[in-house]
Amino acid sequence: MYHRSDELAMLEGTAPPTHLPAEFHSRVKVFDILDSEFPGYVYLQSCYLLTECTDDDSYNAVRCPRQYERHARPAAHEQSHKQLHGPADVAGLTPPKEQLRIFGSCKTMDKVY
Repeated sequence: MYHRSDELAMLEGTAPPTHLPAEFHSRVKVFDILDSEFPGYVYLQSCYLLTECTDDDSYNAVRCPRQYERHARPAAHEQSHKQLHGPADVAGLTPPKEQLRIFGSCKTMDKVY
């Protein structure tokens, strides 16, 4: 699992942070996590924009218009070589050639935003 350094999701109603770890960008979009009608899935709704104050490495929060974050899949002609598994894109993980001869297959992983 990995995270973007310019986005942060937090439970709805949580106050925006004033300090973030060093790996975060100087401008960070903050989203509220909202439950969905589908178990295991949530909606993200924009709520703040954090900007770093270089004087003391703190972040100032400014409310932004609330709108749902959209994850757009590539156009049909761009994803003809991709597999879909529910809302996930399936990515192939091909081992090095010497391991492929031994194991005889590749692994896959699901990527869900």
